[in-house]
Amino acid sequence: MSAIVAQVEGRQVRLTSLTRVMYPSMRITKSQVIDYYATVGPSIIGQTFGRPVTRIRFPHGVGGQSFFEKNAPDGIPEWIPQVIINSIRYPVFNEVAAVVWSAQNNALELHTPQWREHGSVDRLVVDLDPGPGSGLMQCCEVALLVADYLAADGLTGSAVTSGSKGMQLYVPFPEAMHAQAVMNYARSMAGDLAAKHPDRVVATMTKSKREKRVFIDWSQNNPAKTTITPYSLRGKDLPYAATPVTWDEVRSGLTEQFLFTETMARIQEFGDLLAQ
Repeated sequence: MSAIVAQVEGRQVRLTSLTRVMYPSMRITKSQVIDYYATVGPSIIGQTFGRPVTRIRFPHGVGGQSFFEKNAPDGIPEWIPQVIINSIRYPVFNEVAAVVWSAQNNALELHTPQWREHGSVDRLVVDLDPGPGSGLMQCCEVALLVADYLAADGLTGSAVTSGSKGMQLYVPFPEAMHAQAVMNYARSMAGDLAAKHPDRVVATMTKSKREKRVFIDWSQNNPAKTTITPYSLRGKDLPYAATPVTWDEVRSGLTEQFLFTETMARIQEFGDLLAQ
């Protein structure tokens, strides 16, 4: 298929190699990946707006060589803003067209920090990482413990599957916070829950302590770290996506089967969840 120029909300995005297979196990093409990102684009930019975006690019699809990219590449459209941090020029995706441009550049995964361009942290992330012998179902159980902990402090989070075995809870702040204060709160919460529920929760990275437990990775609130952007695809064998889920679904318990491609068919209905 020859190159085409797509009109995306008033922007022109040149699309090429649309028949390239990005997910060989299901023969999903670059054209389908671009269609997906164009469809969920409004929800994506609700998360990326004002945040530097790092990408994992798969020039030859899943199974081929991939690389993590921070710098805005040469040839990036001039209408995509950039922010310079420690000599790195990060792109900022404030428009759906920027998300489509990223997909055109074979970026399957989009990652963002918990702060926006001004540098202040505007949300807490609770990263739930299941250890050996545990999985998404156990993450749901711990997510409910975290939700109760947050509620006691007047905070409410939204749950998102990581597109893998884990889960993240995003907790917006009514006003921007200092990064160290957020880190301290996350570490204290993880320690408190690990002490109260030692059979379910661990707050340290020590692998020997994580058997059949869920690690609350409080360190993901470090300003230097990023998490998978909600609605982003993952560069795995199957086209899993980081999918926002309702608390009713969390209470019912989720399985790894939930991560399958059906999530893409229903992902749009969750477009407003993270804004609640």
